[in-house]
Amino acid sequence: SARVALLSVAAVFVILCLYETYLFSQIVASRAGKVLIATDGAGNAREMSARHDVLGYAPKPSQTGRFTLTQDGNPIFGHGYTIGPNGLRVSPPYEEVADVPCALFFGGSFTFGTGVEDDEALPYVAGILSEGKYRVYNFGYRGYGPHQMLAALESGLVDSIIDCIPKVVIYQGLVGHVMRSAGLSVWDTHGPRYVLADSGEAIRRGNFDDSDNSRFGFLQGNLKKSLAVMTLGYNRYTDYKLDLMVAIIDKSRNLVAERYPGSEFRVIFWDGCATKEPEPVARILTDKFARKNVRLHLVSRIVEDICAKRDDYMIQGDGHPNKFVHDKIARYVAKEMFRD
Repeated sequence: SARVALLSVAAVFVILCLYETYLFSQIVASRAGKVLIATDGAGNAREMSARHDVLGYAPKPSQTGRFTLTQDGNPIFGHGYTIGPNGLRVSPPYEEVADVPCALFFGGSFTFGTGVEDDEALPYVAGILSEGKYRVYNFGYRGYGPHQMLAALESGLVDSIIDCIPKVVIYQGLVGHVMRSAGLSVWDTHGPRYVLADSGEAIRRGNFDDSDNSRFGFLQGNLKKSLAVMTLGYNRYTDYKLDLMVAIIDKSRNLVAERYPGSEFRVIFWDGCATKEPEPVARILTDKFARKNVRLHLVSRIVEDICAKRDDYMIQGDGHPNKFVHDKIARYVAKEMFRD
């Protein structure tokens, strides 16, 4: 009867709500005592990001401050950061000549350098190792995925910032970036939304928070934020999500080739073991990149003992790479990707 059906639906709803509460409590427990704070020069808390219609959000230009992560009052890391007038983390000095080439770095916090000082981040160290022969731009930022890279390239944002000819463009990716590019990051609600066309190309379709007034669109938008729905399969690594990430990177590679003839596009990929992400998914992604002929460089090969000695290379209690990993990858970049 209609009454029984209604009661059944209500029972399912209550169970999902209880499960949602349980999952949320587990997340809270796992993060208990952890506090990440950005402060200005006077030690006052500040919001370092601002809404950005191209990228979703971005660091506010011309700011200097400090990041501190603590757990139960005990420091995990603390480091300064400097954002230049162009909205990017500062880069090292370079030769002041008219035809100095540049290297563009894209990615999330691993590229931005969360957990390390300005001069310890991968892009900065690589620039120093080039002895000023490359002008480096660090387009990475906390929580970014490949969709921010593609949006920055195709919107003209990159060209509005750089004033040199890119010779190397590098994206540093992780398995977790699959979910970011699919719009499933709770912090990236206004990020650039891409979908797969029938041709397999990634096409921009506004932003993640663009309104869908249909009942199904409203329901889907709210369900995808549910922890319970995520664990039941919505948030799993489907072929569509994997293909979307690869298509976004492939289109970025094609744009780089079109706009900067003679440049090289490379992907540094954290292939699972060092980041505690699903290694089978990393292998599937690696295969998909190979089919697109993307120049892929695996971190497990750049830092050969990183899986066996993870504690030596990652910030304890956090999971971001420490300065030693940034240095090792930067040396690889300078040797294998920068031209003489």
